[in-house]
Amino acid sequence: MIQLNIKYVKSLNPGVGLSIWAEFDGDVIIGSGTICPKRGESSENVGKKAAKLLKNQMATQATVDSFLADQILPLIFICKEKSSIIIPNITPHMQTNIELLNLFTHREFIFEKLKEGWKFEVLKIE
Repeated sequence: MIQLNIKYVKSLNPGVGLSIWAEFDGDVIIGSGTICPKRGESSENVGKKAAKLLKNQMATQATVDSFLADQILPLIFICKEKSSIIIPNITPHMQTNIELLNLFTHREFIFEKLKEGWKFEVLKIE
């Protein structure tokens, strides 16, 4: 089932931004990130860019998109149990956040390359 939610807002900015998401069973939601086109770029082209980015994220069978991965890390690092996520790719934001969090928590973690994407796992505190 396809559900579209459109929200128009009054803004001083003449530009546009587009974000699209796909929701799956198991409460998994994967997003395209916000696409901010150049002035004069057609709406059709913006839609195609967003769809391509979402399709690429979905192709990895990720449980968390690359835009949420670095933001969810603090919760994973403070959880005492083993936690893991599957991500489309390892972003610089994620790498920086892991290095920073590891300074405070000293948690052991593992990256495992999958056929498509990566599994990131923080091990249980013993």
